[in-house]
Amino acid sequence: MNPTLTAELRKLRATRTTAAAALVVAGLSGVIAVANVVLAGKEQNPPLDADTFQHIVRAPTAIVGFAMLVVGVLASAGEYRHNTIVPSLLAQPRRARLAVAKVLAVGIVGLVFAAASAVVSSAVGWLLLSSRGAPGADFGPVPSGLLVLGGTAALYGVLGVGLGLLLRNQAVAMTVALVWYFVVEQIAPQVLGAPHASTWLPGGAADAFNRLGDPAGGSAAGLVAAWVGGGLLTAYALLLAALATVVLVRRDQA
Repeated sequence: MNPTLTAELRKLRATRTTAAAALVVAGLSGVIAVANVVLAGKEQNPPLDADTFQHIVRAPTAIVGFAMLVVGVLASAGEYRHNTIVPSLLAQPRRARLAVAKVLAVGIVGLVFAAASAVVSSAVGWLLLSSRGAPGADFGPVPSGLLVLGGTAALYGVLGVGLGLLLRNQAVAMTVALVWYFVVEQIAPQVLGAPHASTWLPGGAADAFNRLGDPAGGSAAGLVAAWVGGGLLTAYALLLAALATVVLVRRDQA
């Protein structure tokens, strides 16, 4: 497994999309940090307080998650588009091991993305808060914010890998992901008269998980408890990856 995992990590490192996604994540993390400080106390935004810093750390969670979803899809379905799946299977003929290596590699990259986001947002946020004489930061919720950031990044990456392996077409996989997020999760529950159903879907689970350890978060907006949301998101990611692995093995054996 180690050589296969190393090979998958090298592929991700050598892919320009991964580098571009990392730059976008870092840039947007800085922009979001600036927005959190500059807009504090304006347009119904909460004023600067002891919780502002930890909110800055976890604010880019959705951005990092989406970036890793894209990376996951490209790491799996992209192999079929560029016909690099053949040498990958020649190097590791056992399909299940290859799938697991992709999941682990993308998960590791997700943690790296989350760390980069946290470094940028923390540095920018701390400098701005210091220059504005903001109240002393409460660092108690910061570890849980980092856990949310890293966990969401890794799990969305796993979702991307599962979706890409299942569909084998990166354009279709990205379309399905976007339709799921904007139609199935945002619109369908309203149309069907079951608005609370969205809280049990991956997006709702991620929103709930993002409130883990946040003193001002709780179970706002009818979301499930934060730990339940994290468990649901983990279950969705692992189940999709497992399904994709089973389909991959059986499809190639047929």
